[in-house]
Amino acid sequence: MAGTKAVAVMDKSEGFSANGGPLFAETRSALYDLKNRPYLINIVYGLGGRDLKTGDVENVFVRLSRIAATGETGPVYVHMGQRERGR
Repeated sequence: MAGTKAVAVMDKSEGFSANGGPLFAETRSALYDLKNRPYLINIVYGLGGRDLKTGDVENVFVRLSRIAATGETGPVYVHMGQRERGR
């Protein structure tokens, strides 16, 4: 990941820590000691058998591009594709 400015770690399962999925936790830990580490975000997707659509992946890349340009990550830990309350 040398030279990478922003990385989205996509987990298909929930972690016990309530701070991201297991792959994100391991990736973040592995990069912790790097002098110039990339901005990391965690996207949990596919819970309950929900599909990951092409548009969803495109949105991830748009977000990463914005993060690389501004340095603002916004929420680091998000769920993709879940139903919203009241629906």
